[in-house]
Amino acid sequence: MSGILGRQRSARQNSSGAKEGLFFRCGPVRLIPAFNGKILSICAALMLSGCTSGLPDYAAPKISVVDQDLDMSDVISYRKLERADFRGTEPPAHFDQRMAAVTCVFTQPLVDKKAIDIQPARTADGDQVYDVTYKNLRYRALMNRTCSWWNTGTPGSDEDYVLEHEQIHFALFEIATREWSALPPLRIRVKAASNDVMKREIKAQFEDILQQRLKVLLEQNQKFDEETSLGRNPEKQRKWLELMRSRLPPGS
Repeated sequence: MSGILGRQRSARQNSSGAKEGLFFRCGPVRLIPAFNGKILSICAALMLSGCTSGLPDYAAPKISVVDQDLDMSDVISYRKLERADFRGTEPPAHFDQRMAAVTCVFTQPLVDKKAIDIQPARTADGDQVYDVTYKNLRYRALMNRTCSWWNTGTPGSDEDYVLEHEQIHFALFEIATREWSALPPLRIRVKAASNDVMKREIKAQFEDILQQRLKVLLEQNQKFDEETSLGRNPEKQRKWLELMRSRLPPGS
């Protein structure tokens, strides 16, 4: 098969996908909130062996918020993954040596400052409100190779199987960001007595919307892991692979 999600050999090892969402600063524009470098991280991992009836906590996907900028000096857009893309020297937080691999993926909103429309208004009760419309809002999925980690302490594992699994996690994010980018303009209404309060309220609502979307994406990744992480299951993983291929453009 052709494309990134082409058919690969089955193996005996499972891996993980760590997912994160990144909000970048929009810039100093009048009445427009500046989104600080707040990171929403989603972490999902596969176990090296599956001897349990459910996905254990240490392997279950997680969402976390990090109030700091993340090193984005070594990131890639969606493409076929290679073993060399996993450059981390140790597992990311919440993971350990029981994982086969961890993939760190971030969802980044691309905000067009010139396409943000803010209209002040007053309610019938006299309250000050602002109707905010984000036009041209786009998203992209990026893999952080410095954060992504491969367990080199498991000789004899099937690299193709692990890469295929990580590719599916990456594909889930790529599909989600494409779908989010195709949504109608994002509209937010906030009640605020001042510009500063308005900016904080818009920022909070914007981040809450993205966190809810990431929560749904987290659930999809967890479902994938629950079906394929409790022991090697190439047949189920292949079904997910075909599903990803059907939802991405040919050759993706």
